Amino acid sequence: NLLLLAGGLAMLAVTSLKLTAAVVLLVPPVLVPILVFGRRVRRLSRLSQDRVADVGHRIDETLNAIPTVQAFAREGHERGRFARAVEEAFGVARRRILARALLTATVILLVFGGIAGVLWMGGHDVLAGRISGGDLSYDSIDYNSIFAIGLALFVITLLLNVLSRRFVARFREVYE
Repeated sequence: NLLLLAGGLAMLAVTSLKLTAAVVLLVPPVLVPILVFGRRVRRLSRLSQDRVADVGHRIDETLNAIPTVQAFAREGHERGRFARAVEEAFGVARRRILARALLTATVILLVFGGIAGVLWMGGHDVLAGRISGGDLSYDSIDYNSIFAIGLALFVITLLLNVLSRRFVARFREVYE
């Protein structure tokens, strides 16, 4: 993907430095939401894992103390504690899913909106005569390079998101 990104930028630079600059300048506005939402998703993922662990802890604690729970007629109380733990875990999981969905939607909107903007600028350059009509025609190398750059950025972002989730989960397995 990095090779595809570098090659696409080089091909675009040969055609138009203005369009290349536009693509490069679009990267920071795409990265800011990734960093902001990414931190929130990581925090909520950690919190979600903690709440699921709390549910498991409640089950373990109650099942290991069944004679004591029954001796003091606390079955209803323990059911309520378990239900609250499950509802809290579910609520955190819903917030995590919403944050991840917003992150994904924002990245897709920004990346493909940026691609559309660069193609729009290229179209205006063709109409103004600054570049030839064949330079940005459909199915040309430059046209495909723009989409390849956007796709490479999207795949890299998605891959980093998946790897960070796996890393956090693995870190928790080893150190807890």
